[in-house]
Amino acid sequence: MPNLNQRIFQRLEKILPPILIVAYIVLMIAIWISLQRTVSVGFATHRELKTVAAATKNFYDDFNRWPTNLTELRSNTSQKTPFRGSIIDPWRRPYIFIPPSSNSPGKIQTFGADGIPNGNNTDGDAAIPIN
Repeated sequence: MPNLNQRIFQRLEKILPPILIVAYIVLMIAIWISLQRTVSVGFATHRELKTVAAATKNFYDDFNRWPTNLTELRSNTSQKTPFRGSIIDPWRRPYIFIPPSSNSPGKIQTFGADGIPNGNNTDGDAAIPIN
């Protein structure tokens, strides 16, 4: 007859593998959900950047000048094409507006989750040119 330590070990041998399998599955699901959120934030950010870029171009077409900042898009009620979209990125910072110049096209951009230029993944920069 096995002693107490051997019986405990035998029971652990039986219950530990299923517990580890369930823990592994839960971990994989958590990672998948996190990745899906990252991808959806990236798509939403890109869509919002395109919308803001189009609104700044519409502003230029309506007034023959670029807005001084993005808040002007929302506060200008005389605009022929009023802008009702968001000028705040998913990380609650305003999108950055760089107007076109003779040297370069303008752009609407965000520096990602960390708010610092040249990041990776969710910290990565995103920009849409304005022509």
